[in-house]
Amino acid sequence: QGSRAFGDTSGRHTNVEAEIASVRLLNAAGEEIGAAPADEDVFIRLRLRLRKVGRGIRGVVDLYAKGVFLFRAVQPEEYISEARSVVDFLVRIPAHLLAETTYMVNVTVYTPAVVY
Repeated sequence: QGSRAFGDTSGRHTNVEAEIASVRLLNAAGEEIGAAPADEDVFIRLRLRLRKVGRGIRGVVDLYAKGVFLFRAVQPEEYISEARSVVDFLVRIPAHLLAETTYMVNVTVYTPAVVY
């Protein structure tokens, strides 16, 4: 896997349930930032376009440094889509957790298998 900038749309970013519209790094005020300050909370915002109604989805964010997997954050509850719409999932990274290095983020939309 190559490193990608926040908001890069390369790679597969859609499935039948939802489309990843954007991934952004935000500060505590909700403003987009280019780098995560080590001494402040930061947020990864996963914006999804929901394509199906009444289906459960979860946002998943994996964080890597120098090719090493560090942690995974998963939405604790499934979000049930009530309409075709756009939703934001936020993952908080606490202050003083990250070091001054380059990180890679991999995001996934998890949809449980449906048995027919």
